[in-house]
Amino acid sequence: MNKRIPLGITLALMMVTAAITVTITMVMSQQKFDEKLGNINERRAMYAKISEIETKVRENYFGEIDETELMDMVAGGFIAGIGDKYSTYLTAAQTTELNSEISGKATGVGLRVTEAADGNIYVYQVMNTSPAQTAGLQKGDVVIRVGDSNVTDIGYQEATKLLSGEVGTTVNLTVRRGEEELSFTLTRATYENYTVSAGIMSGIGIVKIDEFNNNTDEQFIGAVEALLAQEPVGLVFDLRGNTGGTLESVCAMLDYLLPAGDVVSRTDNTGTHVIYTSDDHEIDIPMTVLVNEKTASAAELFACALRDYGKAQLVGTTTYGKGSIQNLFTLSDGSSINLTVARFNPPKSENFEGVGLTPDVEVALTEEEQANFYFMSPMDDPQLKKAMELLNPPVPTDYVEVPFSPAPTYVPTGNTSAAEDGASVAPESSSGEEAPAASQEPAGSEAPPAEEAPAQAPAEGAA
Repeated sequence: MNKRIPLGITLALMMVTAAITVTITMVMSQQKFDEKLGNINERRAMYAKISEIETKVRENYFGEIDETELMDMVAGGFIAGIGDKYSTYLTAAQTTELNSEISGKATGVGLRVTEAADGNIYVYQVMNTSPAQTAGLQKGDVVIRVGDSNVTDIGYQEATKLLSGEVGTTVNLTVRRGEEELSFTLTRATYENYTVSAGIMSGIGIVKIDEFNNNTDEQFIGAVEALLAQEPVGLVFDLRGNTGGTLESVCAMLDYLLPAGDVVSRTDNTGTHVIYTSDDHEIDIPMTVLVNEKTASAAELFACALRDYGKAQLVGTTTYGKGSIQNLFTLSDGSSINLTVARFNPPKSENFEGVGLTPDVEVALTEEEQANFYFMSPMDDPQLKKAMELLNPPVPTDYVEVPFSPAPTYVPTGNTSAAEDGASVAPESSSGEEAPAASQEPAGSEAPPAEEAPAQAPAEGAA
């Protein structure tokens, strides 16, 4: 039998419910108001302090003030004050340089170099389509003179600076090649920055990825396609010294390699949501990935995603451990802030911020091997040999470079709708920090903080 609730009780319950709702709303509104008021008061105090400092300085400082430098230092100090080692302020010039690098273009002569044992400049890579390649420089050349200066007289760091310069300007180099001394005149230019190289050894394809720029995915897919045409028994992806880059490029590369499924999710102030998925196209061949303590961010995502899907084992040493996303916000005067906005998560594993990835097979280099990293033959590289051993290679053969076209034969069709422009998963944006061991051009733009990245090789510089 149904019982009727008296109208008076019903009205009373409705009034109580409304009162509770109003009370909760008022409490929440008061809390938000208090927070905003607190923030306003804090900001007023901050601006008042800056204004007081400015007044004291301008009234009492004995000297000239560079207004542009002062503004840059104030802006840089603000970003440094938030306490995030990955968020940085970039001047207008640094912003232009970073945008150029991300786009896949580089300016200079086109050399990747490190310091030779005798203090000269050792060339370990000559970039395709660069002035250096056009002039005839080769891997293994030792630059002993830049202009009229001997490298050993002025020092390695100063000598590498002399290699840089404006487009259209020239620089004279003298190199030692075997027993010969050869002279070259190079005209600096803007050229395609190749961040991928490929080779084959013992029937195994080896793909070296230096960083992730907007054109890295096309180069990568072109390199893998060229290697697959030679029917290798497996692939090794070398990410040692790779300190990261753009999120969209690494996702496109993973889309190409992985089966259908999630590639990466994002955790920010709104929660966690998937921002990139892979289609059902995949590369079905045994793989291993080489990593070390300077493998960071986007490179860690690449390695972890392949392992998450059971596609590859990791070989080397524990990686750097950076799982956050930075967005570049350009300011009205052309400068910018590269600000941490979220964390990114691998397909199945936990975020590795501050932890890194532990390799499946740990192989550490000796101090001597680290010092000679860029001089070491692939046949003598213990980490590479172990990565190949896991793929059961045939009788060892010499390493042979494999040419490739950056135009891919497969265009990834995974979901990119949430991968916003400017998203970067690089350890740190250009701010004048010390470059990582893997010399880039431009160098030093995306590297773990120097104090947290132990040296792997001799000092490097832009060329």
